Amino acid sequence: MAFEFSKNDRSISKPNFLIAASVAAFSSLLMLSGCSSTPSSNYLHLEQGPHTRTNGSSQCGQVYKVRSGDTLSQIAVKCRVNMNQLAYANDLLPPYTIHINQKLVVPQNGSTAQKHFERSQKAKQMASWNWPMDPKLQYQYKRDPSGLNALEIYGVPGLPIKSVEEGEVVYAGDGISHFGLLVMIKHPSGYLSTYAHNSRILVKEGQKVKSGQTIAALGASGETDRPKLYLEARYRGRKVDAKQLFR
Repeated sequence: MAFEFSKNDRSISKPNFLIAASVAAFSSLLMLSGCSSTPSSNYLHLEQGPHTRTNGSSQCGQVYKVRSGDTLSQIAVKCRVNMNQLAYANDLLPPYTIHINQKLVVPQNGSTAQKHFERSQKAKQMASWNWPMDPKLQYQYKRDPSGLNALEIYGVPGLPIKSVEEGEVVYAGDGISHFGLLVMIKHPSGYLSTYAHNSRILVKEGQKVKSGQTIAALGASGETDRPKLYLEARYRGRKVDAKQLFR
């Protein structure tokens, strides 16, 4: 099972508990994303449904218990809520897999969840990443089994790697052996960019960085057969399609 991070998430002092937990969760998610299995009969594997548009208060109360045959879009219509808001309130991403007897939070008009959703939508619309290396370098997008793209850029060791957007370094180290020297940057838009297989890390945890600032040097650390940058995009802890974020 292999994981990798192309245009167009050194040893450091002991990280605090939050960063350590984030890295552990990140590693676990990566391990899961590379494995395929047959869903249990208790799970409903849902295709991406229509974006329902409704007005008024929810007809299902604040919590809905998933029943056999339910889809997220059907629940949204039944409860008279926007499907995207329903997915956001329950940390669901395409293909919106839910399971029987799962309890879903149903967003109410004027609720905190709805306000958070609206703010997140504005942030996502504003997100637009800059290319992290020389655009003349060879690159390709690598699609995982879920259809989400990561970016790989190839070159000679030592070439500069730049932050795709301003933000704060939340991890810089080699705690995930497969990725070697790894940098993770959290951005104001709510996204997290990860840069793997570096030969050197030039930033520290907690450091503020500007868009286009050099943060690392290209390398072949970790498990890779050639020097490259492997870049993933994450939103609220979940992997998203990096290809959609680049200008």
